[in-house]
Amino acid sequence: HIGHLFGPRSWLMRPKLLEMDESIKNIYTRLFFSNYSKDDNNNNVFIVLSDHGMSEAGNHGGPTAHETETPLIILSPKLNYNKSNKSINRERINQIDIVPTICALLGIEIPSENLGTLIGQVVRPFVSDSVDWLRYFKENADQLSALIP
Repeated sequence: HIGHLFGPRSWLMRPKLLEMDESIKNIYTRLFFSNYSKDDNNNNVFIVLSDHGMSEAGNHGGPTAHETETPLIILSPKLNYNKSNKSINRERINQIDIVPTICALLGIEIPSENLGTLIGQVVRPFVSDSVDWLRYFKENADQLSALIP
């Protein structure tokens, strides 16, 4: 809430962001590099996201890119990324697509009022066969079609 009170360029932001970086690092390290064997942590997923951005004045809810574009980081041993050059997939997704994707990863039902669609490249590595893969997409399509009057 420092950004809301004092704006995104406040001198207080850097220490707060460093504190959050350290918290994320600690969780990541424990999740992927502690007493787990490689097989045990294959299904672990670590998701870091923001609910919104903010304007230069520290507000949100407007149409500017600083307010509407937020990071989404999904880490797992099952997700491939180019380790040699640490490339980052900067694909844009809709925030509403996060809910059905997390539901699929957890194996739970997608909420009936959901408006999003699965993020395929995130779900696919966790699905053991094509039948399950298609089932997830069919469930999402059925759920969305039920919303149409």
